[in-house]
Amino acid sequence: EKCEGQTAISRRSFLSYPPILCVHLKRFVYSPAKRDYEKTHAEVQLPLKWDLGEPSPKRARTDDQSPSKEVDGPAIFHLCSVVCHMGASMASGHYIAYVKESGVWRKYDDSQVSTVPELPAHAARQGYLVFYARQ
Repeated sequence: EKCEGQTAISRRSFLSYPPILCVHLKRFVYSPAKRDYEKTHAEVQLPLKWDLGEPSPKRARTDDQSPSKEVDGPAIFHLCSVVCHMGASMASGHYIAYVKESGVWRKYDDSQVSTVPELPAHAARQGYLVFYARQ
């Protein structure tokens, strides 16, 4: 994100890691001048491999919220799916999903399923839901 000309970094800490990590990208921003939301096509880096490191050991908890004696361990995630919104507004558009299955990228476009050689570059500008599977 850009904040008054500076790049912003979002940080999160995890108590433990899920098997599938879903990242929702904010693609619509409110425009006071238009009194409506505008779609942003800002390019987002979508690493194929994402190492999140160790969870926060000081805050690690079990389900009953008591301190955990074991930490979840390092988390390496692999990009497995991107859902793209093709369209100019929140009110209209078309959705396409790219899913990596058995090492092969597939494009799901309504009832049409096709194999693609790699994740297309436009996914970095139109993706709004990104899924990572834990290794």
